[in-house]
Amino acid sequence: MRALGLFFLLLSVVSAQEIPRFRIKEEQARSLFVRGLAFYNNRQYIASREFFYKALDVQPYFHLARRYLGDAYYYSGDWNAALEQWELLDEFSAGAYPLVRQRSELLRFALSSNARPGPYTLLSLLQTDQLRGASCHGPTDLALDQENALYLACFDSGRIVKFNSEAEYLTDFSGPFWDPLQTPLGLAYRHDRLYVSDFKADRLRVFDGRGRSVMAFGERGSGKGQFYGPAGVALAEDGVYVADTGNHRIIKFSEEGRPLSVIPIPDEEEPGGLAVGAQGELFVSLPEADQVLVYDLDGNLMRTIEDPTMRRPMHLHRDGTRLLISNQDGDLLFYDTLTSTFRSLAELRDNEDRRLLLRRLHAARSSGMDALYLADYAANRLLLLVPEAFRISNFDIRIQNIDSRAYPSMAVFLTLAQRTGKPLLGLERKNFRIYENDNRLGGIRIDNIKPYNHRVNLVLVQENSEIMRERYQEYLSPLAMTLLKDIRISDRLTVVRAGEQVRTVYQATQEADLKRREIARILTEGEVTQTVNLGKAIFDALAGLLDALGPRRVTLITSGAYHPVAFRQYSLQRIVQFARAHQIKVDVISYQGEDDPEKSSLVRSEWLDLTSMTGGSYISAFDESRLKDYFIDLTKDKDQRYIITYRTRSEQVLRGRYVDVRVEVDYAGSSGLADGGYFIPE
Repeated sequence: MRALGLFFLLLSVVSAQEIPRFRIKEEQARSLFVRGLAFYNNRQYIASREFFYKALDVQPYFHLARRYLGDAYYYSGDWNAALEQWELLDEFSAGAYPLVRQRSELLRFALSSNARPGPYTLLSLLQTDQLRGASCHGPTDLALDQENALYLACFDSGRIVKFNSEAEYLTDFSGPFWDPLQTPLGLAYRHDRLYVSDFKADRLRVFDGRGRSVMAFGERGSGKGQFYGPAGVALAEDGVYVADTGNHRIIKFSEEGRPLSVIPIPDEEEPGGLAVGAQGELFVSLPEADQVLVYDLDGNLMRTIEDPTMRRPMHLHRDGTRLLISNQDGDLLFYDTLTSTFRSLAELRDNEDRRLLLRRLHAARSSGMDALYLADYAANRLLLLVPEAFRISNFDIRIQNIDSRAYPSMAVFLTLAQRTGKPLLGLERKNFRIYENDNRLGGIRIDNIKPYNHRVNLVLVQENSEIMRERYQEYLSPLAMTLLKDIRISDRLTVVRAGEQVRTVYQATQEADLKRREIARILTEGEVTQTVNLGKAIFDALAGLLDALGPRRVTLITSGAYHPVAFRQYSLQRIVQFARAHQIKVDVISYQGEDDPEKSSLVRSEWLDLTSMTGGSYISAFDESRLKDYFIDLTKDKDQRYIITYRTRSEQVLRGRYVDVRVEVDYAGSSGLADGGYFIPE
């Protein structure tokens, strides 16, 4: 019997190769490890931990078992235990596993309350007027699609240029030859639609992501739906907002181009850029007044933002709670909408360590991956900035599991994030390399998750407490009908009831209408309890989504009352770490029913932490405007994992042999490495 290179002993580190026969004791450790890895690759992490522990009881220096034990702790949400195992392995092996040390460093950074991405630094600079085949003169605005492809408006060239997320040219377009763009000034993207304000043509043009013309509306004039120099464009749930500079107003349109309302600008100032805030407010820049006005979406002026550092602000962009303000006569400003404070972009240096000055900054866009793109109009430049931590550290790449059920066709499930934890999206096949036993493989695919992104996997967790039944039962059925009015047959839906016990009380059928009626009834049933085990309910809901492909979401419907033992079994920290390890968002819909002010503040703070740290939302159950399109918003989410498929070169005659798998990623000047493995099926 041939033993396998599994036991990385203190003085003998081996890779996946044949080695001499082990003693009986070590063969027992191998057998336990094989069973543990089978559970691990089936995402049964808690079960896998038991077998890895047993293997280590037999052979304490079984390094591969300890590495997977740390990984299993990580994926089951116990990050401190994962860190302990990885650091033990690093100590026992005298630092023989640099990837394990990297895992430890990344996890310590994630656990640190001081984890910050650092100041922005220049990664690359592109002269847009020197692009091959598509020179871009006068870059004015930027937009990003769901794959992080970048669209750049070229005012003087009359075209839109599309780049990948590394600012590499993909294509360009200007509309049909009989009706091309003249001077594109403002951009906004949503739902595979790129909205472009054509300044001199006095129109708003709409293209799809491939650059094909979809429609156009508007004409020169000052009447209803007419423009005189359209500039900034912003998209909100209730329509499309366009800055009509020459007519000193903002016009709101439906997505089909029907004019809905007008917001006049005081003192006949000319509006420039627009952005929609997290709370539905509309930000409007006034370049000549050095101000930003803030309106509600009904057109009421709420406040004015001013600061000495604001000099001819043009395009605006909201990134979470901060507003990016592009100063034409200065630098980029970051305005914190919560604290009303300003911060300037740190001094930029080029590759030769010379100070880099912006000549006329028109627009800035964040990529959602902490990268920042700047359009410098007068210098014909596109700048790509990344945080300092992005450049000095490796990516956080992890192989979640390897599916060998279709052997020799293999599937590797991969999560890919920055050091700060933000997922890296929009990477291409050229960014990846995959190896088995140090042999590089070709013919890989990385887009296998895309077909599954057209369905939603949702678990509703309902608090079934006495206070919920007494106060809010009459609201639960209408709430369910509102939440799920847009659910589709292809979507997957589960309802988990949280009382003293946790039960799954509904799973999706194939009839969309039945889903809504059935859930509306179920939410008002069941034996109520005084105490509720919300921690276990949310944890079980997350666990139920581990095998799901496509967007995954857990939504808690809660009274908002304080329950002192709700998280005794599973703490909020454990839940957050479990959700983050698998990139699953958690939403909370709360009736905010706690009467004690101090306890109410505590409960709200806990729910805000849970939702913000997992990328979800905290919503009042009485906020009809946010709930009416809730499911539509879920359909915009994407599964952020990569599924790499390839055909293995390993021979089945070597069945039972362990195969070492390594994935390397190079992207935007940084890199990362992940490893995993599987046994050739018997």
